[in-house]
Amino acid sequence: MIDLSQKIVYLAAPKYLLSSDQYDRAFTYLLQRCKGVINPRWMFSSNQDWLENLSNRLLESKANAMVIVSDEGIVGKGVYTEHLIFFNSHCPILHYIEDEQFIEEYDTDVETKWYQDLIPVRRLRIIDEDDWVNYAKIT
Repeated sequence: MIDLSQKIVYLAAPKYLLSSDQYDRAFTYLLQRCKGVINPRWMFSSNQDWLENLSNRLLESKANAMVIVSDEGIVGKGVYTEHLIFFNSHCPILHYIEDEQFIEEYDTDVETKWYQDLIPVRRLRIIDEDDWVNYAKIT
């Protein structure tokens, strides 16, 4: 496992996941393991702002690691583009995974817990250059 305790992590995800419970769980999980977490919702006001300022804002933020939240290990062209910046800077890139665990307590109560982990990303393989939503697979 990569030590993130001194890292500022950029928490990337497809736009539709940025407001999800899964993203929030990943954010909370990382807060306990790193120096800081950057949420792109707070960094960019629009798609145009992201296009014009991505590289500069990442540099200014001193982000030195990236964690990707995804469904089924698929990301769009935006996350792929963000990943290239971290890849070219030789920063760690990890994939946040989770699995719901049900724990029965007493006879009737069921508590939901989450198995959470970070797995190193070897690469993002483009699967469809014409589909900007389902653009690349995490491997």
